[in-house]
Amino acid sequence: MAKNYLNALSFIKKIITSNDFMKQHRTRCTFFTRSSIKLSFSILFCLILSLSKKSAQLKLDLFFKDYNEYNKTNKSVVASSFFEARLKIKPEAFKALNYKFIDWFYEDNKNLKRFDKFNVFASDGSYFEIPADAKLKKYFEFKSKSDKTNTVRAGANVIFDVCNNRTVCAVLHKYTTWERETFVDMFRDFQKFAVAKQPNNLFIFDRGFSSSELVKLIENAGMFYLFRLKKDAFKFVSKLTSDDEIINHITYNKVTFTTRVITVTLDSGEKEILMTNIFEEKYDNLFFKELYFLRWGVETNYDYLKNKLHIEDFQSLNPQALFQNFFATILMSNIISLVTEEVNIEIDKDDILLLETGKAKHRHKANINYIIGRISGDFIKSLIHKTCRQAKVLYGLFFIQAVKRKIPIRSNRKVPRVFKMKKVDKFFKNIRTHV
Repeated sequence: MAKNYLNALSFIKKIITSNDFMKQHRTRCTFFTRSSIKLSFSILFCLILSLSKKSAQLKLDLFFKDYNEYNKTNKSVVASSFFEARLKIKPEAFKALNYKFIDWFYEDNKNLKRFDKFNVFASDGSYFEIPADAKLKKYFEFKSKSDKTNTVRAGANVIFDVCNNRTVCAVLHKYTTWERETFVDMFRDFQKFAVAKQPNNLFIFDRGFSSSELVKLIENAGMFYLFRLKKDAFKFVSKLTSDDEIINHITYNKVTFTTRVITVTLDSGEKEILMTNIFEEKYDNLFFKELYFLRWGVETNYDYLKNKLHIEDFQSLNPQALFQNFFATILMSNIISLVTEEVNIEIDKDDILLLETGKAKHRHKANINYIIGRISGDFIKSLIHKTCRQAKVLYGLFFIQAVKRKIPIRSNRKVPRVFKMKKVDKFFKNIRTHV
């Protein structure tokens, strides 16, 4: 079954205009009952999904300009009405829609990418900077090391498909909550997806996740794991005698498991210890080194969410609106990734000819900044169109331009990772762009 942007658009539009979906995710049973309401459930959904960082009133005026043109109406809304109306929608609505999209994407998809035979997922946490507000600081249980620091932070965790660039599950949680705890909650959701029923699902974890509880959780689900271990993660780590060993381990609370411990050498000469339940001899140390390197995809996904989609620019001090923006951005990140793949396929076709004829020195890829800027607006316009034909025309025009706006791929470029906590907000809720 084809899993492309236009099919996804039709799938999502059907859900957000469904009465059943609206009734499940409104905060009160009396909301969205009047037929004459200006800010209906689907319109509010579109406005929040737009991810626009413009001032609220400008965003509303531009939206209703398109809406009125396509639907032959004359609606207008003031910003205060929007802020009040959006609280009628549960944040879980956007999470639920992303889950429906993920299930749709994996079900009967013949074009899924894999590493060898494995569906590879990585989980990792990160910290998000949120508006510096006393209530939010208390809500997320953040305690700064210095009283002079005006920053507030929340924790985040994701399950990310590193081969297909999909954020399958995501959670924004209290700063004090452990990554392992949030992974267990996400894993329960993951097991409900169509992809969980496929064979050879594999999870990659960094050093902070290793535990006998997660080992048993994944094994009992019939899946595979690959943990990077700290030197003191388990007692057997200090007693290894070779770079590939099978270990039978018993924990302090009598949990037993059999695991394979691999030691690989990085290009820098540093030793890295990995633990897995993949016992097939054909998979050697080099295979596991390459497999673990795929985990970097979850790090680049956080860069994409934070610095491309500005997920931390929550625009609100209300926790309900804050979570709406978080899950809406996760959904749109998956939509944009779907579009980017389609554009890259077409660019690859052009590159083959250009490289063969010597008209190009580098391979090319889609300009993600261009796609984000265009598709977030076009996506919302397409949702308000009454016919699929109008959406196809919009996407066709965008697609031609997106292929032309490609950028070169320059290999072996590295940027050092910087760990720094700022003393002020990264974004300011009272300063909105006008462009």
